[in-house]
Amino acid sequence: MRDALADRLESLGLRLHPEKTKIVLCKDDNRRDSFEHTSFTFLGYEFRPRSA
Repeated sequence: MRDALADRLESLGLRLHPEKTKIVLCKDDNRRDSFEHTSFTFLGYEFRPRSA
C-alpha cells in the first residue's frame, strides 16, 4: 500500500518523508489485534483509539 501511494505521489511531483510516513491502524472495538502504530498527530490533534 505504501509503495503504491509513493508511486502515485511521485507522479504528481511529491515525495513521502521516509521518517514521518507510516501506516496506522484505525483501531476500534472490532479490531482487537495489536499493531506497532495505532495513533498519530496531525495539525496538533492526536488521532488515537478512544471510547465513545
